[in-house]
Order: sequence, then C-alpha cells, then structure tokens
Amino acid sequence: MSSENLPFYCFFGFSIILVFVAVMHSKNVQHLLDFRAQENKYIILSKRRPFFARCPFWWSHGSQTVYRVEVQNVDGRIKTGWIRVTTFTWASGKPPCEAVWDEENR
Repeated sequence: MSSENLPFYCFFGFSIILVFVAVMHSKNVQHLLDFRAQENKYIILSKRRPFFARCPFWWSHGSQTVYRVEVQNVDGRIKTGWIRVTTFTWASGKPPCEAVWDEENR
C-alpha cells in the first residue's frame, strides 16, 4: 500500500463503517417498533418515515426515528399517529418509543 493511495483507503474504510452503522441503527429501530407494538397488542398495518413532516416530533435528532403509523388493536379498532423511536434510551432516560395518536390531538 503506497502512501499516495492512503486517502482513498481511509475514505473507503470510513464509508463502509458508516453504512454498517446506518444498517444496524435501522434494524434496531425496526426491532424496537415491532416489539412495542406486540407488547401493546397492536398489529402494524402501515408505517412510513416521512422526510420533512415530523409533526409533532419536529425536535427529533439523529438517534431518534419518526414514523407515521396505522395500527389495529385486539378489538379491531384502527388508530393512526406518530411514533418516535429512540435507540439510545440510556442517554435520554425516556422510553424507547413515544406515541402521539391523531385523536389525542383533536
């Protein structure tokens, strides 16, 4: 390995690490969301990550992922709302998933 190629190898290595961290974060968020849904006896009918509309969690940061969800409970009632999943809960002291349902905002 010559020293003239060192910046390329550093960039390539950093890119691989960055992709790995992003994939692991996404898998962790999916696991937390599915676990909380199952724990609260919800079936997730649909979920999407809005790019710009983060209402009511507009103050979310990098370790938090916001989803727009539609769920069904055991009685068959369908609810829609916003879920914020925090992967680093030990730092914030908050629960890993926070929900704001649409009918609570009306």
